[in-house]
Amino acid sequence: NYGLDELRFIQPVYVNDTIYVKLTAKSKQDKQAKEDEIPSGIVKWDVEVLNQNDEQVAQATILTLVAKK
Repeated sequence: NYGLDELRFIQPVYVNDTIYVKLTAKSKQDKQAKEDEIPSGIVKWDVEVLNQNDEQVAQATILTLVAKK
């Protein structure tokens, strides 16, 4: 995980709720590698958190650092 942005709780989550997360790749960006670093990039993800009733309870954007092939 490279960072968490724009986290918003839309509804409360209660004890015994079941939640799950949907991730959607939003964008990717090359990261300039220094001489001794592995080439990598940053992927920005939309995160949607839903409860057992399929109601959205939170949303966020996360950034992940991934190695390039």
